[in-house]
Amino acid sequence: MAREFSKTIYDIGQRIRQVRLEKNMSQTDLALAMDTSRNVISRWETGENAIRLDSLLRLSEELQVSPVSLIRTNVDDASEEELLFGQIQELEPAQKAFMLQAMRTMIRGLQKECGA
Repeated sequence: MAREFSKTIYDIGQRIRQVRLEKNMSQTDLALAMDTSRNVISRWETGENAIRLDSLLRLSEELQVSPVSLIRTNVDDASEEELLFGQIQELEPAQKAFMLQAMRTMIRGLQKECGA
């Protein structure tokens, strides 16, 4: 059980590293954005330290990805809704606002149509 937990922490760290590199950020860049040290980022990425939930949420904001996308190491594990949420999170603010408004409109239409 402890080995599985360690592997999960390592996998999450590798996903953090992967996303950070996709965003063309150094560990130092990310540390500055997170108001922490480069060593903290390094320890997360190597799986030496597990990331706390509040830090995971802040990290997802800084990297502009969903928290789920950071903890899911296998895309097959994620539901379609989680994947769509992640894609929406990665949009520019104006695009995100437009998408959310369109979704609200569609949901209201469905609710009226279904008598909800």
